[in-house]
Amino acid sequence: MGDVDPSLDLFEDLHTLGPLLQELDDRERTIEMRFDQEMPQAEIGRASGLSQMHISRLLTRTLTKFRAGLLPA
Repeated sequence: MGDVDPSLDLFEDLHTLGPLLQELDDRERTIEMRFDQEMPQAEIGRASGLSQMHISRLLTRTLTKFRAGLLPA
């Protein structure tokens, strides 16, 4: 009998997120540092020349876009 493969869930998630990631502009792409490199918002701000507050708002706005694109209406 087959078993649940956790890597299949990851594949499905990445496959679904792919088109949404392609739609991000350069500024919105800075949030990738939050997840790829696990950088805190203040560090992302220093690296990108933006304030931590701006990164926080950008992160919220971008994640809202992802949710809207992933969840059925």
